[in-house]
Amino acid sequence: MKKDYLEIPLDKLRDITYTNPDHEPDQLEWSFISTISKETGFFMKGINISKASKSRYSRNFDYFEFEFEGKQYILNKGKLKEGTN
Repeated sequence: MKKDYLEIPLDKLRDITYTNPDHEPDQLEWSFISTISKETGFFMKGINISKASKSRYSRNFDYFEFEFEGKQYILNKGKLKEGTN
């Protein structure tokens, strides 16, 4: 059976980088945005992710680089800090 899409098991996926800020978020990115929103209290619509990753032995993505209201942030294992522009 022919498949017209790329299939990567999440346990094999370590890093995702978003390079086009004008793209439409897919379902996976919305799950990342939801996680960030829950951890930070930031409004979901204003979160623009640039990178999501997980450590080699982690089951969940727990490192996010993102922009919110013109500021860069890093959320790493539940700890939020301002990033560099």
